[in-house]
Amino acid sequence: MEHKFVIEEENPPQNSEENNKLVWKQGYFSFGSQSRIANVTACKFVTEDIVVIAHRAVAKVYLIKILPDSNTYEILDEIHLRFGSLYYHPDGMDLYNNKVYISAFTDKCCVVEIINNERLLFKRLFSVVPRMSYHGVYVNDIGIYLGACCANPRSISQQTIPIHFFNHATNEVIEYDTGFKRRVKGLQLFDNGSKMIVVSDDKGKGRRNMFDSFVVLYDIDHSSHSLELADDFIMKNSQVDGIIMKNAIWYATIHDADDECGYIVVGTISISKKLMFLSKISCDNFPHGIDFNYGFLIFTCYGTSSFTVRRENQTGYWTLK
Repeated sequence: MEHKFVIEEENPPQNSEENNKLVWKQGYFSFGSQSRIANVTACKFVTEDIVVIAHRAVAKVYLIKILPDSNTYEILDEIHLRFGSLYYHPDGMDLYNNKVYISAFTDKCCVVEIINNERLLFKRLFSVVPRMSYHGVYVNDIGIYLGACCANPRSISQQTIPIHFFNHATNEVIEYDTGFKRRVKGLQLFDNGSKMIVVSDDKGKGRRNMFDSFVVLYDIDHSSHSLELADDFIMKNSQVDGIIMKNAIWYATIHDADDECGYIVVGTISISKKLMFLSKISCDNFPHGIDFNYGFLIFTCYGTSSFTVRRENQTGYWTLK
């Protein structure tokens, strides 16, 4: 069983000619024969019935309590990510120790704290590597891993797209070379931090409205700050945006241009370190953010400005209390 919840916000203007400080210059993005606007972009479980949701176009973060009995939700708090006269439009997101770490397809990372599961408080905004554009975010007790979507002319790895690690304690930035020149859309560390799974797309090859996506598995050598390729595979004519790992199972959000619909792709990793496809779950168009916790999968969809909560297996029933 699954429950879908729509967040209705009026799309901001695409320019500031109307004296509006909040604008969404990108407008609609085309992929294949379809298009979407970036709205409900990221999601994370806080508890089994409280989630944090980000809306890209209107630069908002919401703290939401799900009310399954009435198939609706209550907004506990919401904040605009605004700093001075500038708005920060969230994209990727991770949650660690009641703090939300947010990318915005810029060189900056934003931190929002969840206070007593009741309200949101802006804590920090900082630049990682100037002129980078980050999308994928993963956080652990040491620091923040951010996957880039463009190459910095001053970066060490000018011919490839890096993943940067920002150390919480020292503010040091370490670069991990992916070995490819594709946009890093999502990443997860697992197996005690010794492995990394990354999703990316090759939009940069000049095929603006049609491109392919990839899942890549690495072994990590933290002493030399290097990634060793273990396995990868391609998903043709698809746009990937997020990935989550849980109990050796990975879930990725893609939009398939051939089928003209969204999918949650489900896979695992074999003992011999091979990526294995298990199944795919159809969903609304342009799924983006994804999380798994408490036996539930949650994902957002740009196509319907919504987030959906789905039980891991479809034999049970809604059990949120």
